Amino acid sequence: LDPINGIDDDNDGYVDNYRGWDLGEGDADPSVGSNKHGVAVSGVAGASTDNGTQLAGVGFKCKLLPIKVTDATGALTVAYGSIVYAADHGCSVVNCSWGSPNSWSQLGQDIVRYATVDNNCLVVASAGNSNNSDKWYPASFSWVLSVGGTDTLNQKWVRSATEGSSFNEEVDIVAPSMSIMRLNNGGGILGGARGTSFSSPMVAGAAAIVKSKFPNYSAVQVMEQLKATADDLSGIPFNSTYENNMGEGLLNMYRAV
Repeated sequence: LDPINGIDDDNDGYVDNYRGWDLGEGDADPSVGSNKHGVAVSGVAGASTDNGTQLAGVGFKCKLLPIKVTDATGALTVAYGSIVYAADHGCSVVNCSWGSPNSWSQLGQDIVRYATVDNNCLVVASAGNSNNSDKWYPASFSWVLSVGGTDTLNQKWVRSATEGSSFNEEVDIVAPSMSIMRLNNGGGILGGARGTSFSSPMVAGAAAIVKSKFPNYSAVQVMEQLKATADDLSGIPFNSTYENNMGEGLLNMYRAV
């Protein structure tokens, strides 16, 4: 631990990172400015339960380590660095509700392998919202659990010709991505969110539960457990168009544990 006292007590190169770290601006305050995205995503993964606020995070009582990856303008400047930070600081799961299409790089592949394989920190990432077969990264790298999205009928989420869950052979699993309740930055609850940015933290929260249930599982075993216990959605007529491009099916946390 590194208590807030102006000293790097744990000698990890970061001073007072007791509450996480702001990689984008290089300080010990990982709280965000006006952007609601990270707060909303974090709430889906691990918001406190049983408190009457209309939202319960999937990862029941899991601990969250906030890592801010944007600079003062809100641009993602140290996104892949956050994966390394999470792996180096003992996280079992890191959620990446960000990415860009057709942007494979050896550095990115090496980073996710470093996390998932070398450090047992499972990288979970949103598959993208382009409603096409473009491969988004980091989701489409090897050793990443790529998460697509479904609508309220367990069909692949489609909002328009250009907006909906991306689909390709790298998608591993799907989870709801419509009508998502979310925490508001500064307090309160917002509804109506959509996108695989919210499907991904559902799966990340579930991964934390699986790891808690099976603490000896490696990150790869946690990933395979979630995939093996997913609900097959291929029998839904709408999904036939996306055969082999929606992963193993819909997240089923009950079966996973």
